[in-house]
Amino acid sequence: MWQYFKPAFSYSFSLAAIIQLVVTIILMPLVQVGHVVTVIQIGALLLTTVAIKGTLLVTDLGYLYRLVSKRSKLLIHYGFPLVVLVIGFYLNYFVAFGISLVVLIGATIFSGEIKKRPLNWREATATENSRMHRVYQFFNLFTDVPALSGNIKRRKWLSPLLNRIELIPKNTYKYLYAHGIIRDNEMSGLFFRLTVIGAVMLFFIHGTYLPIMIAALFIYLIGFQLIPFYHHFDDNVFIHIYPVSLQNKTASFQTVIRWILVIVAIIFAIVVIFVNISSVATILGVIIVELLELVWFLRMYLPRRVQKND
Repeated sequence: MWQYFKPAFSYSFSLAAIIQLVVTIILMPLVQVGHVVTVIQIGALLLTTVAIKGTLLVTDLGYLYRLVSKRSKLLIHYGFPLVVLVIGFYLNYFVAFGISLVVLIGATIFSGEIKKRPLNWREATATENSRMHRVYQFFNLFTDVPALSGNIKRRKWLSPLLNRIELIPKNTYKYLYAHGIIRDNEMSGLFFRLTVIGAVMLFFIHGTYLPIMIAALFIYLIGFQLIPFYHHFDDNVFIHIYPVSLQNKTASFQTVIRWILVIVAIIFAIVVIFVNISSVATILGVIIVELLELVWFLRMYLPRRVQKND
């Protein structure tokens, strides 16, 4: 396995260095506008980030070979880059580069002991599975990924909200869908991630029309990604003996989706109002477009999609 990890390390390090170079070239004009820095200083910062990445890769490899403890790995991953970059920004870029280079050389020499140690197969497998899971989660933001299996978490802090659903026959599916979406890690995580990404983008983007388009886009993405949950309970044999009609199931699903999208629309509207307080056109545009989109999505698009799936 060491013969495999050597070229794999070189590939990962080279790819990371290329990405750092491309990002630095793209951001260089913005950095020079906001701060008084020279091209040499930016080059030193680039070399510093590359050296930091190399140190992190060496640490990960040492952890797989039981050379580095989990606590040390976490300390290096989160503490070392922070300390070096703080030194670079507040003291001197070249000092930061020197420190990062010395640490990288020391870590490389220390990793020479790897050849004498056995590979932690269980940790290596878990690390790879975790990496693939993060990749699937990213793609799951935009499309359904069959490889993801949802985990369930109760989230007691939301129980007062769920308990507001009256336990009567006509609320059967409303109860199931509300509890299911909130407690399913994939669905709730998707809702949370898209909402945060949309809110962050709206916070940093200014203009008359672009915030309106972004708010409308993310509301649609969240609603679209939640539609497959309509069939989440179909494999449960007991729901087929519920004395509840199919129309009630569809109406309950629409109600739950409406609650979720209204919450998202309110969050987006608050962010837009806070950021664009002086632009009445943007604020009114976001509110009107969100209302129109909610009516279209809940009254026209969602029923058609559900009916087509049935």
